[in-house]
Amino acid sequence: MKHRMVRVEHFPDGSTRRIDHEDMPLPTNDPYVRTRQRATGSDSSQEIVTGFAPAQSRPLTYPVGLPFLEGRPVSTTESTDPRYHPGARWRCQDPDVLVEALIEASCSDGWSLASDPPAESMMPPNVVAVLSRLGKTRFLLRFERDEVRVIQLLEFPGAWPPPGAQVRRRARGIDVPRSNER
Repeated sequence: MKHRMVRVEHFPDGSTRRIDHEDMPLPTNDPYVRTRQRATGSDSSQEIVTGFAPAQSRPLTYPVGLPFLEGRPVSTTESTDPRYHPGARWRCQDPDVLVEALIEASCSDGWSLASDPPAESMMPPNVVAVLSRLGKTRFLLRFERDEVRVIQLLEFPGAWPPPGAQVRRRARGIDVPRSNER
């Protein structure tokens, strides 16, 4: 069954925006690419979501900045628009093993595991690890529902929490820094 990606953006005023995705041609030089979709509308070339089949070595079109894990299917997100940050998602049955492999791969690429992570109340929901490198922050998040387990990697510019961040509100037990406001 083929799935089509849909992203819903939520804004502080309560409004939302639905962004549908459309299929793109698959690259002929990368046999591991199973799906490739881009956002439709005015952002049509700015967000690309690619599904990769398990591979023994890094596929030719796999995003350079993201960690590659041998033998694991993965979905990556790339964009030329700075509003959309790179990321990856792995469905798995062994989330603890996967998180450790991502930490190891990130650290071998120059990322540092936060030795003194921010207080739990400052963390986004589901974060299991925070890494940093050259002014960027990488979050590893864990999601589970029924038998589905997903590890998601999100990468953002800047440190977390931002230096001197003021707390705006408390939502679901999570302090949200003012720098996240739009």
